[in-house]
Amino acid sequence: MNNYIKIGSIAATTGLKGAVIILHELGSSLQKDMLSVLYIEKNRGSYIPYFIISWEEKSSSEAQLCLESVKTRAAAKQLLKKKIYLDQKTFNSIVQPESDLYFIGFSIIDKGKELGVVKEIVQLPEQILAKVVEGNHELLIPLSEQIIKKTDHARKAIHVDLPEGLLDIYRS
Repeated sequence: MNNYIKIGSIAATTGLKGAVIILHELGSSLQKDMLSVLYIEKNRGSYIPYFIISWEEKSSSEAQLCLESVKTRAAAKQLLKKKIYLDQKTFNSIVQPESDLYFIGFSIIDKGKELGVVKEIVQLPEQILAKVVEGNHELLIPLSEQIIKKTDHARKAIHVDLPEGLLDIYRS
């Protein structure tokens, strides 16, 4: 079973031949040869592969794509607002350390106790949060200079000092 990492979403269609605009969070300029396939979550938990025919970078977070099986504007509209993913192996090979997504898969350790593994990065206008699942609870951990005490890249661990009571919000 593959693990999939969310990297963005389909934001718009363009032209009449099924091209789409994606917003991605990879934080670096990508080239077509870096990716051959994206996975689109058409239904919850269902990741459908779409092969990339062309990739035109618009900015560090936006690209225009033509996908092999999407030939019309109507077909492209069916994909609007859908989340896009990479498989774990591809993700690991292209994500750059300066990208916030780099920390997916890292353990979060608060005062010596492991809380869990970062499953997703949530980017808000004011801050960046790491989504961690602890038992039946979903925790949102702020990734700020005030919270992060040390990052151990070799062990894939982020040591944090969370404010008193923050975790109680999620656990109650």
